[in-house]
Amino acid sequence: LLVWIDDLLIYASTIDEFLEVIDLIYSLLEEYGLFLGMDKTCLYTTSAKWCGRVLTKDGVAYDADKVQALVEMPPHGWSIAQFLCAAGWMRSSLVDFTRTCKPLQDRFDKELAGTRRTKKVAGSIVEKC
Repeated sequence: LLVWIDDLLIYASTIDEFLEVIDLIYSLLEEYGLFLGMDKTCLYTTSAKWCGRVLTKDGVAYDADKVQALVEMPPHGWSIAQFLCAAGWMRSSLVDFTRTCKPLQDRFDKELAGTRRTKKVAGSIVEKC
């Protein structure tokens, strides 16, 4: 069982094990007065998109739609800051992510020190580069 904010993922090796876990989950939901959004509920599937990743019996991959959205971000100053933040969720799979992004992150931190971190201020950083 994995829980992330408001996402719940249940997995099992066998149908019997899955049914036991489902029974436990429904008992806990009832005990605490919680509900599942049926429009987002999917049972007995062999793959799932969850927290920006696609999980299958073969392993875990990043959701291609999420990666494509990062690739297509426009090159505005504020979107570079947004990109750094958004790409952070992939950092564990990107070789030297922190080292590669450090100069840009340091520049943003320096330029934004003592200011309100707004899109306008972030956009002016790119114009200076």
